Amino acid sequence: KYQAAVAYDVVNGYWNDGNQDASTKTEVITLKDAAGQWDKDGTATITLPAAGDNPAKGYKANGSWDNDRTTVSKTDDQTKRTFTYALETNLTVTFDDATLPYNGKEQSGAETYQVTLPDGYTLENVSGYTAPHGTTVGTYTNGDAEKVTYKILHGTEDVTDQFTVKFAEGTLTITPIETVIEIIASSDDKNYDGTPLTNSDYTYTQGVLVNGDQLTAVTSGSQTDVGDGVNTVDGYQIKSTTGEDVTDCYTVQTKEGKLSVYERQVKITANNAYKTEGQQDPDFKAVFGATIKGAVAGEELDFEIVRSNSDDTVGTYADVLTVVPSTTSEVNKNYSIEVVPGTFTIFADQKGGPDGGKDAIPDDFQ
Repeated sequence: KYQAAVAYDVVNGYWNDGNQDASTKTEVITLKDAAGQWDKDGTATITLPAAGDNPAKGYKANGSWDNDRTTVSKTDDQTKRTFTYALETNLTVTFDDATLPYNGKEQSGAETYQVTLPDGYTLENVSGYTAPHGTTVGTYTNGDAEKVTYKILHGTEDVTDQFTVKFAEGTLTITPIETVIEIIASSDDKNYDGTPLTNSDYTYTQGVLVNGDQLTAVTSGSQTDVGDGVNTVDGYQIKSTTGEDVTDCYTVQTKEGKLSVYERQVKITANNAYKTEGQQDPDFKAVFGATIKGAVAGEELDFEIVRSNSDDTVGTYADVLTVVPSTTSEVNKNYSIEVVPGTFTIFADQKGGPDGGKDAIPDDFQ
C-alpha cells in the first residue's frame, strides 16, 4: 500500500539506449511523506527514461511525453506515460544517380528515387521528372524536378497535404568505353638504298568505335642507314559523324612499329693488273681500279687492293689481287660486300730487244 507501479512506453521510435528497443519499461516506487517515512498518501520522484534521439523511419528526433510530471502519488499507480516521436513531414525525394558507358548517342539518367517514409505510408504516382541527359563523357546535372507531381498515401488515405516535399535531381555520368583501342604504327623494311624508310600507315582495334565514329592517327619514324628504328604514333583523334571530338570517350593505347633497313648486296671485283719485271708494284686501285656492282649511285665504297704474294718473276699470278674493304667506313657499314680477287701479271722487260725496246705487254691486256 506504500508503493505505486508506473509504466513507460515509446511510440514511433526507440529508447535512447543505442538499441532498437521500444519495449515497455516498468518501475515500482515507494511513496514517502515529507519526513521520508513510508506513507500511502506520500509522493515519490521518478526519472523519465531517456528518449527522443532514436526515431523510427519516417519520424523525427525529439518528440514529447503525454505526461512529463515527475512527482507521483498513489493516484499514479498502474498508470502509463508515453513518449511519442513526431511524424517527419519534411521529405526529400532523391532521384538516383546513374553511370553509363559512352555509346555515341544521347542517354538519360535514372528516374528511380529514394525516400524515407514511415511504415504504412507510400509515395505514388511520381511523374514529370526530366532526368539528366548527355552524349559525351562527363557528369551531367541538367535534370529538372520542377514539374514533378506525386501523391502520398497512408494506407488508402491521401495525406499529401500533410507533407512538404523537396526533390533532389540525380546526376548522369557517362564514362569512356573500357574496351581498349590499340593503335599500332605499321612496321616496314627494305634493303639499303640511301633514302629514308618511312611508313605512315597504322592499324587499330576493330569493333570498338560506335555510331559511325571515325579514328585518324599520325605516325612518324625514319630509318636510312642499316639498322632498326621506331615508327611511333604521334597523335590520334576520334570524331563523331557531326565532327565533334569524342576522343575522350574511348580508352586508347598506342604501340610502336619497327623500321628495319638491311645491308645492300654489293660485289667488288679487283681488275686484273700488270707490271714489267723489275718495276715496283703499281697502286692497284688507282691505276687499274675495280668493278663494283650493286652500289647506290653516287656512293663510293672505301677499300684497298693489295697483292697477296711477293713473287717478282715473269708470270701470271691468279687471284692474288685482293679487295680489302675498310672496317671503319660509314659508307661501307650499309653494305654486305662480296669481294672477287684479280690476276696479276708480270711481263718481261723487252727494252733493247728485237722489237726496238717495246715491253712485252699486249695492247689488249685485260
